[in-house]
Amino acid sequence: MVQLLFWLLLLLYKMTPGYAWVASNFLMTGPKAYLTYARSVQVGAQSGIEECKHQFAWDRWNCPDSAVQLRGLRRATRETSFVHAISAAGVMYTLTRNCSLGDLDDCGCDVSKNGKIGGRGWLWGGCSDNVDFGERISKQYVDAQETGQDSRAAVNLHNNEAGRQAVKATMKRICRCHGMSESCSVQTCWTQLSDFRDIGNYLKIKHGQAQKLDIDKKRMRAGNSADNRGAVVDAFGSISRAELVYLEDSPDYCRRNSSTGLYGTEGRECVQHGEGLTQWERRSCRRLCHECGLRVEERRTEVVSSCNCKFHWCCKVNCEDCSQVIVKYVCARRDGEHSLRSKVKSVKVRRRGVMVIAFTQEQQNWDSDEFDNDSDENYEEVDPEESEKGYISAVTETQSAEEEDSEECYECFDGNFELPLSPHILKPPQTYQNITEFPDFDCSWYGGQVTRHQAEDVLREVNKDGAFMVRDSSKGFAEHPYTLMLLKEDKVYNIQIRNQGNSYSLGTGLKNTESFPGVEEMITHYKFNPLVLIDGTDRDSETQSQSCLLHPAGL
Repeated sequence: MVQLLFWLLLLLYKMTPGYAWVASNFLMTGPKAYLTYARSVQVGAQSGIEECKHQFAWDRWNCPDSAVQLRGLRRATRETSFVHAISAAGVMYTLTRNCSLGDLDDCGCDVSKNGKIGGRGWLWGGCSDNVDFGERISKQYVDAQETGQDSRAAVNLHNNEAGRQAVKATMKRICRCHGMSESCSVQTCWTQLSDFRDIGNYLKIKHGQAQKLDIDKKRMRAGNSADNRGAVVDAFGSISRAELVYLEDSPDYCRRNSSTGLYGTEGRECVQHGEGLTQWERRSCRRLCHECGLRVEERRTEVVSSCNCKFHWCCKVNCEDCSQVIVKYVCARRDGEHSLRSKVKSVKVRRRGVMVIAFTQEQQNWDSDEFDNDSDENYEEVDPEESEKGYISAVTETQSAEEEDSEECYECFDGNFELPLSPHILKPPQTYQNITEFPDFDCSWYGGQVTRHQAEDVLREVNKDGAFMVRDSSKGFAEHPYTLMLLKEDKVYNIQIRNQGNSYSLGTGLKNTESFPGVEEMITHYKFNPLVLIDGTDRDSETQSQSCLLHPAGL
């Protein structure tokens, strides 16, 4: 009879939507416990994935689609460290919340501290969320997924724990006042879970601070389990349980790779305009599309919905159909990509395990099939329009295991500068400068080293009052690094942007001009506040034109 019950419950386990959680959990917590907690575990893990998608919405890597895919993550990268942490946090969070709501048997508030002095003027009381319960059950379910004894399993377990520590670190204290006429002479306080978004924000910061482990590979290859454990313990050293760790560098998330579950950025949505956008969001099209060799495609969709609804007696509601055009920006392949390749010459140089590719803007009768069918598949494809003659456009790592210790810096063909190893496309400068001097501006309004006449042509092509562009100053002075160009009433104004050490201001010729910590902050300010325009040929005029920065005209 006992065996029959066991197999019946095991069959129910297989039919449960959360079947991805292994059967060892069933044996660890017992049949009733498994059926009681399985739903909370499943919901919690998926809520972690949804939070991951929110946190990385504008990153090239955008998380797995579901919690079921967690077991398919083969690499221990910085990104997978976040996935394991946020999923473990989601499971612990959901179990704790459901416990406090009374949805789980044999679980309730944490009253272990009630009546004790918590601090000056307050006592522990009320109903604290039982995070110890959530942590204990989360460990039983989530950590059971890691059955290996290798370094990757150890890293995943560590990151699971970091996720649970994040739930504790973001707990908030809630207090209620007591005393005559609510004088608050004494307070009763308890702890409560924060919003899960706060936990996601906390772990996103930890993701940026994640530490790469340096594990002794010789000891790991020895095959001795004791040596394996020793190498892992030594690698963790004094790293806190709250910190994220990883083993491998991140791959190129621009490119699609079905074998590793990477989707690339083609087809990803980005944002270009809107109020209240962060700097990271404003640069999403540049990061997801341009820097991955793709273009930004505007897609308009008409959405019809009910509107202007009115209630008529009795009893009917009549509505009108209203249409609204929704504009989205999506990363797409460049137009004529293959035809462009046939007009350029590809120069490839292999040095110490690194493939360097440079396109030269020479008209060559060169068959594009030679490019597409090249035997070397591990290199970046760079759009020729983004390349300059004689410059390295991309560097791709193709090192073998024996070449891991080779240098990571290689000279350009003409020896004018060195280019560090990078898996991403680099836009070359138009003059011989160190490539790291490029400002990280929004390409929707930054034109780089275009000439004054080129910028004027672009503004007049836009042909709208308030069209603007920021370009590098042709003078090349550190005090005047950039020039703001603005079109107003068919006249193009050139305004110097002055660098005053830790601040920037406009050289408008007026007194008391405002200063800003950066050029982007300046541009954002004048998008909503009019800029006074001085006509250099008529400085004594009593009437002065004004304009906001309305239409970005970058390249």
